[in-house]
Formats: sequence, structure tokens, C-alpha cells
Amino acid sequence: WPYYDRLKHVWEGQTPVSTLATQVDTTLANLPGAAKRLRFTTNHDETMWDAPPPELFGGLEGSKAAFVLTTSLPGVPLVYNGQELGVADTVSFFSRTPYDWGQQPEIRSFYRDYLNLYRNSPALQEGSFEVHTPDAEDVLVYERATDDETMLAAVNVRDTSATVPVPDTYANASLTNALTGEAMDRETMSLGAYGYRLLRVE
Repeated sequence: WPYYDRLKHVWEGQTPVSTLATQVDTTLANLPGAAKRLRFTTNHDETMWDAPPPELFGGLEGSKAAFVLTTSLPGVPLVYNGQELGVADTVSFFSRTPYDWGQQPEIRSFYRDYLNLYRNSPALQEGSFEVHTPDAEDVLVYERATDDETMLAAVNVRDTSATVPVPDTYANASLTNALTGEAMDRETMSLGAYGYRLLRVE
């Protein structure tokens, strides 16, 4: 829960996005053995007493950025009932809540595509965690890596576009958008409002 509270503060503009990386480092240092932190942007408690992700994180696009940022950090992702439909209402866990699974197919596609990537990515599941922008206000750039795979991630937590340099570490690397297969520039990353990049490094 400390991460979730900080995430909301970041989206509200109260704190820089770099504070999330600091919180993750503290959490990892305190976890026993092979334990992992559950990563979520809503759950059965929060969606009932708080507000759903589209309301908390600046609409559907902001909720997608929050989910990518949260679940691409070390841990295990949680998707709560209705989240993958972009549900904008609070949800009671004391009563049955039926959903129209045909609503907002573009949001379902986002969750399906991203979680398929996560499921097949050793780096996102088990990789080391290195932050390239430790003082970032708005765009966190970080690496998840195993011996077999390296993933470079960048997430813009603001509703305005941003351009950030690709870290010098990757100057001679081949960068491919892991979600689209598109070859990417090795010098800068242009991110729209609440934009994100997950780049496979080769």
C-alpha cells in the first residue's frame, strides 16, 4: 500500500515520479527470500472505498500509464475485476457486479497485449532493476534485465508530452518497441501525454 499511496501523490503532482523508484528499492531491501510485492493500481479494497483507476490517474490513458509503470517494476501484477474494461464506477465486493465484456474493446486490447508481453518477458518478471533517471520529475526511465533479456522502460506520468534522451548505455544497441515490433530511435524517446515505451534491447 505505501507504493499505491505514493503513486496517487505522483499523479496529483505532489511528488516527483522518482519517489516511486526510491520506494521500490526500500521494499526490495525488506522482502524475505524469494518473496515478491503485489503491484496494483486498484484492488477489492481500493475500488470500493477510493476511486477506480480512470478517475485517480487522469482518465483511461493515464490509468494505462499507471498500470504499465506499476507492474513493470519488480513484483507481480494484479488486475482487479472490471479494471480491464475501464470501469469508471466504484465496485462493491459485498454484492455481485455484472459487466458488459463488449464495452471499450480498446482497453481490453491494451491489457491483453501488455500482459501477454509480461507473461513472455523474463526481464519484466524476474529482472534486475536499474533507474536511469533517479531525479526525474515527470518521466521515469529504467531497465529490467536478466542474462537473456534486457528491457528499457520509460513512462510519462503527466498529461503533457515529453522527450527524454536514451541513456548513453544504449548508444550502440538495437531498440525495438516490445509491444509493436517497431524499430526505435537510439537518441531520444518522444512520449505523448501519459505515454510509455517498453523497448527490447539487443
